[in-house]
Amino acid sequence: MTERGAASSLLALLPKDFTTADLIRLRARKNQSVTPTSVNSLLCRWRKLGRIDKTADAHWHRLT
Repeated sequence: MTERGAASSLLALLPKDFTTADLIRLRARKNQSVTPTSVNSLLCRWRKLGRIDKTADAHWHRLT
């Protein structure tokens, strides 16, 4: 599975409305990096691709 495929499947596992902490817990369960840099860059990528919107501080809404 490619990095992009892994990231997409992570997004599909999150609820429609999720927090950064939810993403960190999911990444930890999948044995993926939970450093602030890795989490923030994933959120930034999803946002640029139009897959999520920020609804409040550390709160996100999945668009896809």
